[in-house]
Amino acid sequence: MDFNLDALLNLPNVTVFSYSTELEFIILNIHLINEGITSPHCNNYTALIHQTRTKLVRDLSIFGRLVYLKVPRRQFYCGECKKSPTESLTWLNHGSLGYLVGNVAIDTKFSIVKAQTLDIYKL
Repeated sequence: MDFNLDALLNLPNVTVFSYSTELEFIILNIHLINEGITSPHCNNYTALIHQTRTKLVRDLSIFGRLVYLKVPRRQFYCGECKKSPTESLTWLNHGSLGYLVGNVAIDTKFSIVKAQTLDIYKL
């Protein structure tokens, strides 16, 4: 979408697809550029997506606003080994994954990231 936002994030194989702004936070909808993955089980390349789940990840604040990334977590299907590995994102620390419970974003330690409800699917 915007080369400046891509350069600002500086994440491999990631582009900012769109963004939403609210009074207190910004949500960047990111898109993964790579088409597929190599299965860690059989080393076969696959681009067949089994499912995609969106995770909300808290990033560093900017200009006094909280920043969230909507990260597509893609699970692929490998016809060779018949397994469905999840794409590995080297820049994403497993401790930083955010999940949605109802409309409230929580992190993996089950503390509330944002007290107000976030309806990110409408943003």
